[in-house]
Amino acid sequence: MAHHNGWHLALFLIEQGRFDEVLADYDRFTAPKLADDATLDRVDAASLLWRLELANVDVGDRWAQVAGKWMAHVDDHVLAFNDLHCAFAAARSPDPDHLIRLTRSLDDYERLGSGDNRQVTAEVGRRLIDGALAFARGDFARAVDDILPVRAEAVRIGGSHAQRDIVNLTLIAAAERSGQRRLARELAAERVGGWPNAGSAAR
Repeated sequence: MAHHNGWHLALFLIEQGRFDEVLADYDRFTAPKLADDATLDRVDAASLLWRLELANVDVGDRWAQVAGKWMAHVDDHVLAFNDLHCAFAAARSPDPDHLIRLTRSLDDYERLGSGDNRQVTAEVGRRLIDGALAFARGDFARAVDDILPVRAEAVRIGGSHAQRDIVNLTLIAAAERSGQRRLARELAAERVGGWPNAGSAAR
């Protein structure tokens, strides 16, 4: 939990625009923890890199390590929340096979899987994942189309409020980058209302 508490501190630093500190702490604490192969550590690493990129920060070659760790669990499908973070890593991986493997695995899971998580994946999780993948390839309008209709249902995928805020951040960035500025402003105002702080309000 000490590492995850550090993740929360990183979110605060990102909101403050202190990106160099986040990258330094990522290299010092987050990247080494990936060797433990704990799901929460993989989630935290993917989340931090994705959030930094949403803030237009160059994260260098850090995705390769994260993607490699996630690919060892690409077929787990325990929570749609985990699969979303696996998708972040696969989409940014330097190995194009990672994205192919993830997509095939999700297709098979939707077709052949069973249980509550499979239903959540089919109804919500896959739309969020597809939106994230569209965002990663620069199809920002498609990202908005995928994420916006199910964002109110994102609570179903698992994770905490702070963790699921990555859905809101991705949607806001997609709306802005697709030229839907009114929607972006409305979403940003809504987020600031729920997470009031000077840093996010200014941006």
